[in-house]
Amino acid sequence: MEKNKDEAKKKANYERGLNPFCLLVFLLFGWWNKVDAQFTGSTRVDYLLSASAYDAGQAELILIKDNKVVYKRVFSDVQSASEKKVRVAGSSKWLVAATLLTLVDEKRIALDEPIGKYLPQFKSVKATITLRQLLSHTSGLPANVPYLKNKELSLAQSVDSIARKTMLVSDPGTQFLYGNTSYQVAARLAEVVSGKDWESLFKEKIAQPCKMYKTDFGNQKGKNIGEGAYSTATDFSNFLVMLLNKGSYNETEVLSQKSVQEMFRDQTADLPEEFTPYKQTSTMKSQFYGLGVSIDRMIPLDNTATEVSSQGDKGFTPWINVCKNLAGVYSFYVDLSDVAATIDETKLVIDDAFKDYCKDVSTKSKNDGTNVNPAAKQTNIFFRLERESKVILNLFDPLGNEVMQLKNGMLKAGDYSVPVDIARLNQGVYFYRLEIDGVLETKRITIKK
Repeated sequence: MEKNKDEAKKKANYERGLNPFCLLVFLLFGWWNKVDAQFTGSTRVDYLLSASAYDAGQAELILIKDNKVVYKRVFSDVQSASEKKVRVAGSSKWLVAATLLTLVDEKRIALDEPIGKYLPQFKSVKATITLRQLLSHTSGLPANVPYLKNKELSLAQSVDSIARKTMLVSDPGTQFLYGNTSYQVAARLAEVVSGKDWESLFKEKIAQPCKMYKTDFGNQKGKNIGEGAYSTATDFSNFLVMLLNKGSYNETEVLSQKSVQEMFRDQTADLPEEFTPYKQTSTMKSQFYGLGVSIDRMIPLDNTATEVSSQGDKGFTPWINVCKNLAGVYSFYVDLSDVAATIDETKLVIDDAFKDYCKDVSTKSKNDGTNVNPAAKQTNIFFRLERESKVILNLFDPLGNEVMQLKNGMLKAGDYSVPVDIARLNQGVYFYRLEIDGVLETKRITIKK
């Protein structure tokens, strides 16, 4: 009963605003830990995070724009506060997927290979599950099983138990069911394929090249890999910068551009959802899922994400907005429901503060973000090839119907300007899809007449 009263009191404090003295104290502690705030609305974000810290104990946010830190704050009720290393819960899946994709890049395993080839304890239909299905929650395995919580079981032992004692809840590839079981199997698959233990593999492939020196999956024997990583906001932001830079960190390739693109592509299509936390508890309101990430915004033509996230149930929330070249990490360690309002409101402020480069692709000059000149009869799409490549360039209407085929064939290295006859098109929004050696880019064109 007393606990309920305390919760009601906290909620009332939040809704009516902090006591002015308390707010000043929290703001001061936040400012003592600041880097720079270089965007409109940062003062509002300061206020909201400081208010959240009043209940949560500590609230952190880091924003990276164009590879530069534009906001970094730690708000706490402790004067000497510094960023905390916390369990990132569901955000762990993003790290797991990236680690597996490094093995795909090395051609040690393919996304669509059956796991029975490497894990023979998986028999019959379970043997046909693919890595893609494990990472997209479409494997047919149950969301969670008791073996994930048994601290006495090694990763190998827990996966052996899953293989032998767990029944599928659906055929592989037929429904989306979010959970941790598939990620446990994926991590064991990585160990078998690489010949290394999970922690060593993760450090080698992701943590070290991304300078994530405070990120790991814990030292205990039993690990629930899908929600077991520990990290800091700064560490995780390094990982996001790598993805924004198409797989490279400090000029070192961690993932191929093709793998990053596959990670951000919707893998669930029109599959029915048995369970997803992203509509019930997540603040990000995701509708689709890639590999290790929920897709919050997407270009419909090629199922390519423009914003992705991987939120944990304790409020740890990393996200990337491709269109703004922006990455951010919220770090809390309380129930997500306690900080959901803060994340929602600050996210709106941040979205309003930064330009969205996906809204309009220039067709007046070299992709400067303007609309088509109403008097023009032709516009051009520009691109550069570093080497001879297979190029496919098509124009689509908003429903995904192809309206023009502009290029399809091998082109030599060089700069290209492809004309688009807009006189044939009605006023409205169109998309062009440029595919270079299998790597896709989709952008929007707005035609006004």
